Amino acid sequence: MRKNRYSADSLRKIGHIGLSLSLALLCKTGYAQKEMPIMVEPGIAAFEQGNFERALALLEPLATKGDAKAMYLLGTMYEDGLGIPYDDVKAEYLYRKAAALGCSKSQLSIGMMYLGDENDTAEYWLERALSNNHPNAQYVLQALHNGEYDDFC
Repeated sequence: MRKNRYSADSLRKIGHIGLSLSLALLCKTGYAQKEMPIMVEPGIAAFEQGNFERALALLEPLATKGDAKAMYLLGTMYEDGLGIPYDDVKAEYLYRKAAALGCSKSQLSIGMMYLGDENDTAEYWLERALSNNHPNAQYVLQALHNGEYDDFC
């Protein structure tokens, strides 16, 4: 029988180091939760297919758990009255929560909500969307600076 060349103590230390590295990686990637994250894709698919009742059922729990994409889509549903009553206050609330998580679509949406009424606020949110590389933010900011924002309202 072959004798192990590592002592029990050294194997234990290696095990602890491996566990520490694994936990650090899990925390960094967000998988250290008690349950695996629920995917937002089915909610997105339901939204894109116009099945807003199903989208609402799938997205609401995710938004409650802090999913920025789910918050953005629910905000859009409230802003446009898609399958639920129009509510711009709820829409902005959801957009702001998602925007705080770096969602450039939500940042752009907030900026668009303020165009024409509070242009300083609109500009602030549009610049945030631009800094997060939203492809339309530069175009809307330029229109705002040129006084052409009526095209968006």
